[in-house]
Amino acid sequence: MNPCISLFPNAQFYERKILDGSNVLSPSYNKDYRGLPFGSYTLINVTDGREDKEGTGNSRRNMVEVAVVLHLIQTIFKCWKSTGKALSVGVVSPYSSQVDAINARLGKKYDTCDGFHVRVKSIDGFQGEEDDVIILSTVRSNGKGVVGFLADKQRTNVALTRAKHCLWVVGNAHTLYKSGTVWTDLVSDAQRRKCVFNATNDAALCKLVLQVKKVLDELEDLLNADSAVFSNTRWKVIVSDEFRKSFTKLKSSQLRREILQKLIKLGDGWRTTVRNLDMKLEVPMVWDVEPDIIRYKKDCRVDAQEELDLVDTSYAMENSKVRESFLLMKFYSLSSGVAKHLLTAADGSEVDIPFELTDEEKMIIQFPLTSFILGRSGTGKTTVLTMKLIQKEQHSLLASQGLNLDGFGSGDVSDQPSILHMHDIFDDQEEFTEIPDNFSIIF
Repeated sequence: MNPCISLFPNAQFYERKILDGSNVLSPSYNKDYRGLPFGSYTLINVTDGREDKEGTGNSRRNMVEVAVVLHLIQTIFKCWKSTGKALSVGVVSPYSSQVDAINARLGKKYDTCDGFHVRVKSIDGFQGEEDDVIILSTVRSNGKGVVGFLADKQRTNVALTRAKHCLWVVGNAHTLYKSGTVWTDLVSDAQRRKCVFNATNDAALCKLVLQVKKVLDELEDLLNADSAVFSNTRWKVIVSDEFRKSFTKLKSSQLRREILQKLIKLGDGWRTTVRNLDMKLEVPMVWDVEPDIIRYKKDCRVDAQEELDLVDTSYAMENSKVRESFLLMKFYSLSSGVAKHLLTAADGSEVDIPFELTDEEKMIIQFPLTSFILGRSGTGKTTVLTMKLIQKEQHSLLASQGLNLDGFGSGDVSDQPSILHMHDIFDDQEEFTEIPDNFSIIF
């Protein structure tokens, strides 16, 4: 056994009492396996898998790991063809359902390849046997760190000591680490030795994960910043819980794929270059760029008797000219509770919001339909969108008070903080004509 493989089990299970033989310490012992992509010992971190039970039994499988294992076997086979030397590959998993799933898709593909042997067995079925390369599929993937009987030390010892030259462990590093078992120590050891490889850093594996999720219709699993499709995008893509729920409720698989594709393109920096738009758009006004911007401070006071009426848009204005470079502000995402607190004083009246607007900005904010704002950096796009959001909160607050509702209704957002990226995006609406009304929390 390669010393890189025996290092952890020797320390964990045998108190370092096992000595490596002179043959495995020789530089020539592993020379025929140095061309394999993941070296002698690697934990391949696959975070996008989903563990599920097959039928009514308790055995589990992870179809993303199945696809990754098959990809690894194919990669080894391509490397083997250039060597011409005999090579054996063993695939081990603690769950019979995972073994069956891998065998069913592997079939007899390599049975006629002289010198290249592949077998797939459970950990118990592999006891007492060895292969040149072992791929261990751990299956479990959950946020709670539950690993079931994978925590059994004897089974873990058997699984980790079946390889002669290369051991590749495929699993969710977060789940394994959080388990509080021997796998916690294994992940820590692999991290310390720099033997952890994230599948999200491999373009082929990312593409493979996306294909599997499409086939299984599990695209909602990819709606997180660390998934295979978003972990390496130019722009960080973060979605709220409400967006995720709305996405999951969509009945059309094609629509879900189109939305995810659009998010991926936006994350990679795509912006539409459409010249001739065959759609109904209303552009209320276009203004020339001026060296000076006139800013106004609005007076948002509302009398108590007017609270149930429509929001009064006749504000008292006070203007002063400032240089454009001085128009700087910070933007913080607000939960519905915080927004309600900021918009309402102790006596129930509305409070003054400290934003200063030009007439043009005010007109955009009061425009009743969706606004698409194009402009270079520093021209007030963030201010306009922020005020438009606050206006919607004001309307929701008045409506909820009138209807005796406890919350903000459909305009409510998650209490969890979210990050809002103000990109200069002009979206292609034609691809999203089927989106229902409740799918409205993209920003």
